[in-house]
Amino acid sequence: MPVPPAADLIRTDRSRTIQRSLRCFRFGLVGLLPIVGTVPALLAISLFRKVAHDTGDPWRPTWVRAGWLIALLYAGTYTVLFGLGGFLLIVMIGYAIQLAASWHAYCHDDTLAWNPARPWALAGISMAYSGLAGMALLTEAWIGFVVKQQLAY
Repeated sequence: MPVPPAADLIRTDRSRTIQRSLRCFRFGLVGLLPIVGTVPALLAISLFRKVAHDTGDPWRPTWVRAGWLIALLYAGTYTVLFGLGGFLLIVMIGYAIQLAASWHAYCHDDTLAWNPARPWALAGISMAYSGLAGMALLTEAWIGFVVKQQLAY
């Protein structure tokens, strides 16, 4: 049975949804900055939830959060054991898990293709989560560096 287009399922203001998608991208881009980007990243997440509600797209951040949780769990240990190289390895693995999860969760769903700014919203939410997780990783790396210095004495 064919799936009806999203416009038939949910009535919404398309221009408002497109504007929210583009704002989500802009806030997500600023959200990549450490410390300064915390509030914009949270705003990008809020905007993405509104876009998802307007389009009927389910909110599925589980794998994105799980990827960064795995990276956070290993970042401190790898920073203490392997220094900056270990930290960068964990960050790259975290980004790879996030990209794979985002691609699998969102890019294979063509039922909501009427929003031409949907890829921008997806990029914005990915950058917002990356910024928040990156700030947590930097904090953890700093703590790991301090612990390594203390163990050296």
